[in-house]
Amino acid sequence: MALRAWLMEIHRLAGRTIANPGCAAIEATHAVARCIRRRMTNESARRTDRGAAMNPRKNIADALASLLFLSALGFPASLPAQTVGLTCLGTETAQYNPGMTFTPQPVAFSVSGLLAPCAGVPLGVTSASYGTSGTANLSCEILSGVAPTPPLTVHWSDGTTSVIQPSTVVTQRPVGEVVRIESGQIVSGRFLGAATVRTVTLLQTQLDACSTTGVESVGGPVVLEIIKLL
Repeated sequence: MALRAWLMEIHRLAGRTIANPGCAAIEATHAVARCIRRRMTNESARRTDRGAAMNPRKNIADALASLLFLSALGFPASLPAQTVGLTCLGTETAQYNPGMTFTPQPVAFSVSGLLAPCAGVPLGVTSASYGTSGTANLSCEILSGVAPTPPLTVHWSDGTTSVIQPSTVVTQRPVGEVVRIESGQIVSGRFLGAATVRTVTLLQTQLDACSTTGVESVGGPVVLEIIKLL
């Protein structure tokens, strides 16, 4: 019963912390620490020398009080570093205006992608969408070259966002289609500092358009990988 009463007193003091922010919150936290120290001192007084036991027990009490204080406010006692290992599958589409030909010219473009499913850690991220836009001097040859795209803004399924800055591009043509592999880094938002690899396969569905009316859109499957080891 004594232990139950002691715990109820701690919860009462923690409740004061929530109801009275600012200086009152700090005062209530100190009261919790005093309550814990008083209980521990009373329990050990008959078995140990009080002077030798106070300092280590005081440290333990203060640490426990801090945990109780944070728990009462609804926050975790610590925020551990997060390891990220996500792989997302999806599709990407790019629109061009005017359509691209073999002659380089200023072209307005927009890129959008839908990613689902996403697998890995953290577990709460299940899908995403992303996009970017701009104007560049483009042609059918430049599209399959090594110019990186502008920053991509990724919207995750849990409501957070990340901005990916592509840095290097490797282009391959295994069986006619263009495969772009863009390496980069997340420069702001969720997963800040994580390395990224985006691999998109641009299917060649307008084989004659480069020499006639121009290619107005391309698209195909995409894989986005995000890695950050902490």
